[in-house]
Amino acid sequence: MDLTIPLFLKFMSMKTPPPAFNFEIVFIMSCLLISVNGLTQTNHFITRGADTAEIYVTSYWYKVPTDLFGWGGIFRSPDNGATLTLQHKYIYEKNRNEIYGDFTSGTIYLQHYAGLDTLMVSHDFGNTYTYKFIDFIGYVAMASGCVSGEFYAGPNLTYPGITRFTDYGNTFQIVNLNSNLLNIMDVGTQSGELYALVWPYYWGFNMDTLGIAYSSNYGQNFSIIYQDTCLISFKRNYTFTRGTVPGEIYIIGQDPSDCYHIFHSTDYGQTLELKHISEPFLDFETTSFTAGRVPGSFYMMRYSYCYSYHADLWIYYSNDYGATFTTYYHSLDSTLTGEVHKDLVPEITVFPNPAANRLTFRLGGGFPERNTKITLYDLFGKPVAEEVLLPGHTEIILDTRNLTPGIYFYGVVQNNCLQNGKILIIK
Repeated sequence: MDLTIPLFLKFMSMKTPPPAFNFEIVFIMSCLLISVNGLTQTNHFITRGADTAEIYVTSYWYKVPTDLFGWGGIFRSPDNGATLTLQHKYIYEKNRNEIYGDFTSGTIYLQHYAGLDTLMVSHDFGNTYTYKFIDFIGYVAMASGCVSGEFYAGPNLTYPGITRFTDYGNTFQIVNLNSNLLNIMDVGTQSGELYALVWPYYWGFNMDTLGIAYSSNYGQNFSIIYQDTCLISFKRNYTFTRGTVPGEIYIIGQDPSDCYHIFHSTDYGQTLELKHISEPFLDFETTSFTAGRVPGSFYMMRYSYCYSYHADLWIYYSNDYGATFTTYYHSLDSTLTGEVHKDLVPEITVFPNPAANRLTFRLGGGFPERNTKITLYDLFGKPVAEEVLLPGHTEIILDTRNLTPGIYFYGVVQNNCLQNGKILIIK
């Protein structure tokens, strides 16, 4: 399908809106332009670098009791996330950033999460930055990393189409004004390639259909593949990231149980292979994804700061296209802030594992002061058992006699914090 004519007309020709929507069409289209990013894309807080095994992360860092605002940090890893080096410090609440890697070694871009009209460019691995005025209002989706100094942005409230920047943001051109319902996701592996998400496909926000838009001429026009399959049914917060060969992309969607499903495609999204289903994450845990520069390399990042005054950061690295992961945990505590780690949730012991008829959860470190919710999920993120541990109690038992043998995930929520793990049910 060609997007050289307005997408609005394309959508109208696909399926006529029900009468109740007719008088609201203009309003709905305006709202979509503002909110499509929030509905369909996870945050871009991790990015591949230009060098092999190099990634960058922007994360909440720490806050001390005397701070009015907390601090965020830009961290670089040269070894797939095993080690982190602090590159830059910023005031988190005021200057929360999203991060994008360039093809040039040492060059990254930072965009204010609040959608301000400046872009920060670093040529020294994220240590110092210059500011570029890009004259955009509102949140702007971006993509970069295939050609040195080139990135794409849009749509936004200033320019409803796609804008291509070159020379590290010094020059730009609007390449497509008829793409206001495209949400930019990533560049491809060759010059001129660009991927975007079409959302929503049907009026009424049909959650079973996903439009994957591909351009080979710098975003001037797109062809679209519509995925209408149970594999992607009822997912949200979609994000794409390209692989290392032409036509290779990863698609990540979040299910209602807050598990992330990682799909892999080698034919521009025509066919999808489910590679991995993550453990359930909670809304207050920030997650982000990117593919690397090496074939098969894929990264998943999450951070949480509900445990103490500093953040806990996890980087999950895969070298088999997202099927299995190595976990690197980083406590951004006293080694960087001077603040002592203060746990706010007790240690949890789960036994037996494997389990047959019953599964026991035991909380250590004293009696919990609030209700503790314990949920067991199947591989597809569907809750199959749930109990609430009341204050003053430290142990609860889940009945697993009716569960099918296999792998399950558990999530334990206390003090607005999540602890999770994996167990095996046998018979």
